[in-house]
Amino acid sequence: MIDENFRNQIYTWMDAIQRTAPLVHSITNYVTVNDCANALLAIGARPVMSHDPREAAEITRGSQALELNLGATEYLDAMFLSGQAAREKGIPRVIDPVGISGSTFRREALHRMLSELQPTAIRGNYSEIHALLAGTDTGTGVDAVVDAAHPALSGDALAHGMQNYLRTLAFPMILVASGREDIVASRDALCFVKNGSPRMSRVTGTGCMATELLAAFLAVASGEAAFHAAVLATAFMGIAGEIAEATAPRGSGSYHIALIDALSTMTAEDIAGRISVGEA
Repeated sequence: MIDENFRNQIYTWMDAIQRTAPLVHSITNYVTVNDCANALLAIGARPVMSHDPREAAEITRGSQALELNLGATEYLDAMFLSGQAAREKGIPRVIDPVGISGSTFRREALHRMLSELQPTAIRGNYSEIHALLAGTDTGTGVDAVVDAAHPALSGDALAHGMQNYLRTLAFPMILVASGREDIVASRDALCFVKNGSPRMSRVTGTGCMATELLAAFLAVASGEAAFHAAVLATAFMGIAGEIAEATAPRGSGSYHIALIDALSTMTAEDIAGRISVGEA
């Protein structure tokens, strides 16, 4: 997986983000909106966080990527207007299915998005991605975790379920599931990203930030390159978590700050030297 070509792509995409500063339109939830904007700024992208349906589609048309977060169900009208505008212009559409493991309403909204918006990628935690595959309740909240009561959420089983699901779709899409090891899947490729820190789960919004990074990298890589860009975006967030763990004191507040610092100071050399992935 980590061959010379992929290492070269790391440098290419990091340079592209710094050079072009892609504008990412995010319709995200109020709990993490500040962190999402700061994560994009930290890596060299530009955030716009508009959620008013009177302007959403227009702003999306001027952006290079669109991120939709189902933690913001009050903005669904704006999401569909923006999503339709993005689809018409071929702008990457990335969905974070926050909380669908515990909400029928959110699952129904996601299935409508799949039908009408044909997203480029969906990124969620293990429980949320399993809920997408199963179409049912698989957890108790937005941070439901894997345990013995949910054997279908084990990494290997979920990974192959993700790929089988993608092969049923009428359009190409990437799925990313975050857990003990992150899983990145397309119809034809599957891998585990092993970077990360347990402390990331102690800070609100790390998953939302990871989705923003995914949108930013998809803004500069498309087509067949999109899968590898998704792997890079996923590893980028995990490596930031590792660096923050090594540099921050034990408290969650300092870790939160260290995470943003790591995102803003990481280089392509850092990523190429620390990225850890394995094929399924």
